[in-house]
Amino acid sequence: MKNTKTDNARRLSKEKKSKNKWKERALSYQNRLRKNRISLRDMTFSRDKWQIRAIKAENLLKEKDAEIELLKQKLYNLEKNQNKPVNKPEILADR
Repeated sequence: MKNTKTDNARRLSKEKKSKNKWKERALSYQNRLRKNRISLRDMTFSRDKWQIRAIKAENLLKEKDAEIELLKQKLYNLEKNQNKPVNKPEILADR
């Protein structure tokens, strides 16, 4: 009889420890999950913010490239016009 009570007490003690250990693991898992969700939220926000900045920078770069091309074309036209022989006014050409 005494042996049975001891066995029951041991088994009950082991079950309590097991239950407490399971609870600790579950709480630990929940805490890690919560931290990971927060990290994911923060990283998503940061990625979106940087993505917007990158798109703005790309658009600005395209605008500047277009502006450079336009200025190159203007410069080319100016140089082309300067190399042409200067026409005398018609009044002086008749003399």
